Amino acid sequence: MELSLEKTHVTPIDDGFDFLGFNVRKYRGTLLIKPSKDSKLSVLRKVKEILNSNKSTTVSTIIRLLNPVIKGWSNYYSTQVSKKVFSYCDHKICEMLWHWAKRRHPKKASQWGYQKYFVRRHKSWLFGNDKQTLALMSELRIIRHTKIQGKRSPYRPSDAEYFETRRMQLTLKRLNDFQKKVVLKTNGKCILCGCAISAEHFRRWRINGENNISFNQIIPEHEETIDTAENVFVTHRWCYDKHSASNDYRSDNCRMA
Repeated sequence: MELSLEKTHVTPIDDGFDFLGFNVRKYRGTLLIKPSKDSKLSVLRKVKEILNSNKSTTVSTIIRLLNPVIKGWSNYYSTQVSKKVFSYCDHKICEMLWHWAKRRHPKKASQWGYQKYFVRRHKSWLFGNDKQTLALMSELRIIRHTKIQGKRSPYRPSDAEYFETRRMQLTLKRLNDFQKKVVLKTNGKCILCGCAISAEHFRRWRINGENNISFNQIIPEHEETIDTAENVFVTHRWCYDKHSASNDYRSDNCRMA
């Protein structure tokens, strides 16, 4: 193998370098890997292009077009030092959306525009409506990649316990405190079928909003209660649908999930 002179660049680590969309640099002796400036500007330009191409479309269409871009880009950088960059991008995207909304109603007051195109959630204003809102990069948890020990193999029976422990650790990292209590009750298994819920299902549910799992109350129809860690259970979505269709039970989607 030979190094390409055109693609090879030697630089001090304190100055840093860009690689695969990441900026690798030491800050006062500490190595930090962040999204590169070019990548950050690229995703913001893409958002701006989508808004400029859809000046008269509906809010739901804007959300449908932007959410895959926002979730996909932020998920790629969710294992590195990205929180400040995510917050910056959220701020810039909010500004673009506000200009997009003002352009449609130039004679309306600002308060009217906020009430029409933004909803109040968790002490902040989000673009959207009561049914759906635009994703925020800053809401994505930063989860460091955990390396597999070099001598471990998923095909070796003696390593089964190691990979089971690792699976549970990866699952819990993506959940809030309430969800962790619910999952630990059944050791990460579906309460209805008894099979383990994969960490990938939790990841896709948390990051991409896929409908593979569900946090539910599973209680008799006549009983009324509130969501607690004792009466909420985690299930596969298909197990939940089968259970609710064949039993006289109400399975309420947990609001705290």
